[in-house]
Amino acid sequence: MTDEQLGQFTRRCNELKRRISEGTLEYAWVMNGLQRLIEGVNPFRTWKTIKLGGNTQSGMDGTGSGDRLLSILNFCDIDVSDLAEDIVRKMPLARAEAMIPLVLVSGHELGFNAPATQEEIYARARACGLDVVPAEVGPQLRLQYKQRETGWVAIGMQPVESEGYMRILIVGVAEGRVTFLTAVESLNDWSPEVRWVFTNAK
Repeated sequence: MTDEQLGQFTRRCNELKRRISEGTLEYAWVMNGLQRLIEGVNPFRTWKTIKLGGNTQSGMDGTGSGDRLLSILNFCDIDVSDLAEDIVRKMPLARAEAMIPLVLVSGHELGFNAPATQEEIYARARACGLDVVPAEVGPQLRLQYKQRETGWVAIGMQPVESEGYMRILIVGVAEGRVTFLTAVESLNDWSPEVRWVFTNAK
């Protein structure tokens, strides 16, 4: 290690120390991440693998149909909000079948212990070797993941405009086992308890 590299390393360690002292990074998260770096282990394992495309093809050119996907969601008795319906119609769909591994991670696991913006969460996820997923993951996850317990997850996707605001999709189960797909403004501050769906960066 050169003197310059040692200086950079020392500055990074001092930055970690400062942020832990300020409470903007959790000590346990930092130590766990460092240990995994030493061991050469990916800190985030695949949660689920789902298929994109396949059940959305309609046109002769192979492009996906948001209306067809919405019909399938309706047939499966999934409650789709008006905002989510608008996003499904606008978002790009896979032209061919493809499998995508998903990672489920909370803000706490990304090192946040206070509310953070979507941009901050995405930046931290990328720094941890994760990446955003196609918007189609939202409805496909709802169709393919037979969630039973009450709760929801946020889809770590590029926001899509709907009714004048940039929004992301939320997938979950409400009380009474009502499965749903909805959308919320992406500019919200997000609790560190919120769980996000990302994929491992290629």
